[in-house]
Amino acid sequence: MRRYGFACVLMLLMAVPAWAQTTGSISGTVTDNTAALLPGVTVTATSPALIVSQTAVTNEQGVYRFPSLPPGTYALKYQLAGFGTVNREGIIVTINFAATVPVQLAVASLTETVTVTGASPVVDVKNTNVQTNITQEMLKDIPNSRDIWTVIGQSPGFMVTTFDVGGSRAGTQTGYSAFGYSGQVRVQVDGVNTTEGTGGAGFYYDYGSFQELQLGADGNDASAAVPGVQLNAVIKSGGNKFKGDMYYDYENKKFQGQNITDALRRVGVTEGTRILLYRDPNFSMGGPIKRDKFWFFGSFRDQRTGVTVDGFPVENPGGFFFETRLTNVTYKLNYQLSQNNRLGHYIQWGRKFQPHRGAGSTAYLDAPFRQDSWSWAANLDWNSVAGSKFFHNARYSNFGYDWPNYAYGINGEVGTGQGGTNLRRRMTENSTGNVAGGDAQDQNNRLRHQFDWTATYFKDNFLRGDHAFKFGMVSEWETQDFTDYGVLDDLSLAFNSPAGAPDFTTPFRVTLRNTDRNAINSSWHHGVFITDQWELTNRITANVGVRWDYYSSYFPDEEILPGPFRDYFYAGAPLPNGHTRPRTPFADTFIIPGVGDIRTHSSVAPRIGVAWDLFGTGKTVAKFNWGRFYQNTGTASSGINPAQSLTATFGWNDNGDRQFTMNELGNFVSSAGGTASRVDPNIKHTYTDSTSVWLEHELFRDVGMRVGYTYKSDGNNSAGVQLARLYSLYTNQILVADPGVDGIRGNQDDGESFIVYDIPSPVPASETETRTVDGIIVVDRAFDITLTRRMRNNWSVMTNFLYNWDRDLGFVQNPNQERFNDNTVEVWAFKVVGTYRAPWGVVVSPSLRHQGGDPQARQIALASGTNLATGAAQNINLTFNYDADRTGDWREDNITIFDARVEKRFRLKNRLASHELSLFFDAFNIANTNASQSMDQIVGRRTTVIYRNTPQQETVEYQRFARPTGVLSPRIYRLGFKYSF
Repeated sequence: MRRYGFACVLMLLMAVPAWAQTTGSISGTVTDNTAALLPGVTVTATSPALIVSQTAVTNEQGVYRFPSLPPGTYALKYQLAGFGTVNREGIIVTINFAATVPVQLAVASLTETVTVTGASPVVDVKNTNVQTNITQEMLKDIPNSRDIWTVIGQSPGFMVTTFDVGGSRAGTQTGYSAFGYSGQVRVQVDGVNTTEGTGGAGFYYDYGSFQELQLGADGNDASAAVPGVQLNAVIKSGGNKFKGDMYYDYENKKFQGQNITDALRRVGVTEGTRILLYRDPNFSMGGPIKRDKFWFFGSFRDQRTGVTVDGFPVENPGGFFFETRLTNVTYKLNYQLSQNNRLGHYIQWGRKFQPHRGAGSTAYLDAPFRQDSWSWAANLDWNSVAGSKFFHNARYSNFGYDWPNYAYGINGEVGTGQGGTNLRRRMTENSTGNVAGGDAQDQNNRLRHQFDWTATYFKDNFLRGDHAFKFGMVSEWETQDFTDYGVLDDLSLAFNSPAGAPDFTTPFRVTLRNTDRNAINSSWHHGVFITDQWELTNRITANVGVRWDYYSSYFPDEEILPGPFRDYFYAGAPLPNGHTRPRTPFADTFIIPGVGDIRTHSSVAPRIGVAWDLFGTGKTVAKFNWGRFYQNTGTASSGINPAQSLTATFGWNDNGDRQFTMNELGNFVSSAGGTASRVDPNIKHTYTDSTSVWLEHELFRDVGMRVGYTYKSDGNNSAGVQLARLYSLYTNQILVADPGVDGIRGNQDDGESFIVYDIPSPVPASETETRTVDGIIVVDRAFDITLTRRMRNNWSVMTNFLYNWDRDLGFVQNPNQERFNDNTVEVWAFKVVGTYRAPWGVVVSPSLRHQGGDPQARQIALASGTNLATGAAQNINLTFNYDADRTGDWREDNITIFDARVEKRFRLKNRLASHELSLFFDAFNIANTNASQSMDQIVGRRTTVIYRNTPQQETVEYQRFARPTGVLSPRIYRLGFKYSF
């Protein structure tokens, strides 16, 4: 037992997650009125965020430190015999912000106390990273959809790929970038890594449980493993007083406008998604289990939205209530073991219920699937301040989700596997694209175990300066277990009915599938870092560090599950029509042997940053950063694991009843799926080098400005290399006519013809090998200027302008890829977010966002009948798109969105004096703009019917290129209330 306990302690001391910072710090120097340093000063920090007060004593250099403080507002008391006591109040601490608070004590002839309030540092002169902290006030006051993606969209330095208007994208993640760089993010909640893959969030979080969000976008030190955004969320922690918040908001279909014009209808744009119902109740409460010892916090959220889906279901379109329900349950406990030791524990569960995921204008009622998934994040945390020179944090964390998808029966009832109630076979109609029949049922489970430990050791007056050595280690294991139970009978049917005929009347083809199928992919990540925050002088601080990371993926032995076509796909067994496939190495045991050490990398990354307090006042700092960041490879085994989906398509020799049986199986048509890829064992670890220069300045009290330039470039880039389809084989030349923007050949807007190259038949089969390729260039450059004013004198504001240049030079494998290969595009964003506390308890919070449209290229589609190498081997009906213009010659619409909240707050009197009731009114997309968020890039012509089934019905032809395929949702209003005590 003793050895077991020691082993557990070692496990806790063998890790740290990259950049799991959940605290800030306060430090400073105490002097007398002659500027002499004062050792021995007792400094006491108090805050509602602390279970017990913390005490520090200045050292021989007069320096005091509080290295690990939860986010909050602090008061500091400075005491030394013979000197007057000084109180500093209103010191704001945010995540990973180092507040420098110097103090001067006066000799006391009488007992006296001097209190200074409101002088909280705006500029961090110690750390060199650039970040945005979204405080509790901002989370509560700014109108948005109450998720991390809309917060990101309102934050400086960030751009999003799509825009939410009043909850129009609730339950859907949104892509984003920081200073032009996207992907390779790390999303952490109280230190728990909840990142899905390498660029997503693991679930939909409880917005009302957050105390603060920190978005680390540039200059991260050696504690950060990956080059993308480091998002840290901190859960609220209760307190010595019982406090609670109740939030509720509401929308319905009458609260929104219309922004689809006649001009948009004439290019095939319909009203699309409209909100039928939106409501978001959120209740939280925290307080003491035992004052000054044991705190609790709990939160519950149950957001429910209903929207229309244009054209669904096909058999009875219109008015369908497409539901998304996001439910969260959170609790958190904090226990003060002793003055300097604290235990923490939290769990947050999240459920996503979307009963008709996949619904669309081409789906029958039983074609979507029912998602009912649960996610969770949990930790056990020990924070210890072991004396004035050393503190550390140890944590075990767990993250995962349990995600089943269920099929529907013909009447909309939920199916239960192959024997599900009233399930029918999956069917697709070629002429209309309509789909019917139960979707594939599957189970997707993800799990990550995480052990971490970080520490900081202070060494003053050493090697010509003061040092804060930060070090730690990380160990995390992740696995994804996916089981595909397939569609009914493990086959799907295709019909090719005549135009105007009912769907599914003319049998065409049948596709067999290798389900049931199970695939497991896992990975390890270990890391060690050390960084030295070295105060070379009282004005220059260097942050110098190095990081080692190890990544390795694998998949274990996997059983090929029994299914009706297992012997055909794997063991060479013939079908009733006599068709066979080559026998696989797995035929005897139906076991896929596991493979380890896939994309195994061991890499060392240096980082350096310098902060220069230009005038020694703590109000103007210049920052320089350079660092190498190696990329997270994720579960890299998934691309080469043989447990892939396999399909085989045949003709359907129907006997006239349109009910497929195996004796109606016709000639072989094509096969798809599997893996024809591999990874070069000598592949190098992709990295990003990040360089930036920043100037941060406190313009006035509580007003800060930053101006900076970032430069990020990738190295050791990899590409999928076609091993058999060589550049030299592309000898066929096809002259492609450019019909211009309007898609009509022979008029004045026609462009110059261009050549497309192809491989003559027969096109060789080819494997794809992922390998490191020289010559690829990926560069992101950005200029950013941000002005922030904290809440003071009843108003606050945050405004930002960002301009970004991206250059891409890809790997050329065939002559077609040389066209427009080296390209640079630009995009920009401007935003203003603020709050004004007007008289009579009225609060106004406007939000203005403007973002340049994404660069696009005009594309011309060629059919596979022209013998294009990528499709000719199967001779199936596919098209391939070739750029007629350089990306950036065209753009989607620029988007400008103005939102605002008006709130009236009521203070309740007498014994309820600490209670507050707020009624609020939100307006989103006030200008009711209808800018395009996406556009059709293909050149051609289409027709649409407008004002269908009305006297104004008309069939119109329109230009396909630049047609909006998704416009901004219209103006919508929201009502709600907040109650706090």
